[in-house]
Amino acid sequence: MRKRLIACCLSVAFVISLLSFTAGAVNTSSAESSSPIPENVAEIIASYFIDDFRATPDSKWTADTTILDTVTMYDVDGAVSAYSFELDTNGTEAGYVVVSAYPDVEHVILEFSDSAEPIYDTFDASTNDVIVYTGGLNYYKETESGSLLTVEGTTISKSSALTPLADSRSASFLPVQTRTISDPFAWAETYYDGTFSAVEWKNAFENSCEFLTTSQFSVVNSVSYSNHCGPTAITNLIVLVGNYRNYALVKNTNVNTIFSNVAQYGISHGYYSKANGTPTATSDEYIKEAFASYNISVSVSTVPVNYTNVKNAINGYNPLHVKVLSNSIYGNHSVVGYAYTVLENQYDDRISFVKIADGWNTSGRYLPIYTLSSDYMDVVSVGTLG
Repeated sequence: MRKRLIACCLSVAFVISLLSFTAGAVNTSSAESSSPIPENVAEIIASYFIDDFRATPDSKWTADTTILDTVTMYDVDGAVSAYSFELDTNGTEAGYVVVSAYPDVEHVILEFSDSAEPIYDTFDASTNDVIVYTGGLNYYKETESGSLLTVEGTTISKSSALTPLADSRSASFLPVQTRTISDPFAWAETYYDGTFSAVEWKNAFENSCEFLTTSQFSVVNSVSYSNHCGPTAITNLIVLVGNYRNYALVKNTNVNTIFSNVAQYGISHGYYSKANGTPTATSDEYIKEAFASYNISVSVSTVPVNYTNVKNAINGYNPLHVKVLSNSIYGNHSVVGYAYTVLENQYDDRISFVKIADGWNTSGRYLPIYTLSSDYMDVVSVGTLG
């Protein structure tokens, strides 16, 4: 039971993480800036919940339980607040599941029953009626005058309606997958049961990282840059290797100069453009030639991102240029991988992370390696280090 319900939470969180959130929505305290959950995504969330809950003792839902109809509900301002998915099992009504349209609430499954009728059925509403739902058991039908009819039959103004659902919204409830991960233990314990400890790790490069960011290179030597995560990542790699190997030419060169050299070389050789960024197909050549400009000879091999490849590279003291595409946190982005860790709980759940200089933050962040299964990385080999 623990495993299945936790799996449901993970599935719901993963589905929500596929939504496109702006950077502001992730980092702001304003709940109003997050994108709503569309109906099709809410239906997937409801389906996951139904599938898991039907395995619980005494559940009346079966493998034949399906979504029969959807009622979209609104807040007092006319925005979608939730979806009610009415269920059927072999021609018999089988309850409902209410899913929040707000992703930034603690639990997006707001209410359900495997047998009862939805509360709004009290209104005997037609297809043209607007159902207003504001959280808890606060269901209303909007009247022609714009007032709200309660389930008890009284009429109130919209300004008088309680709004516990909207009041509970907070950016802190957004799925961790949409925020950069600074604490892998907290992330793991949010989405898995139990207490985690580190069972494997390697982190030889931490003290050599300077965690340079795209924001600090937006304008360098009066030249503006955009879509420059690739040159930023390569600059981070050169600085990391230069610090670790104590290369004077790198250590004695200002990071702005290194970035400018890398970016301008990329522009002149077609490896980077301000309009389109850094093509993944030529990133290995870009890395080799950028290092060569500092008299550092490297070989670069491009391999899929998986635990074995990450572990072998880091154990061999070879940092990584990781190219993520459509990532729930970073979108399309280039980051530097420099360490890994594996966490395990008492139920033998294991989660592997690559630690990265992400070009956004001035300290290390983590990415679960399983979320990178469709991505590739350039392994930068500069000889045997240790």
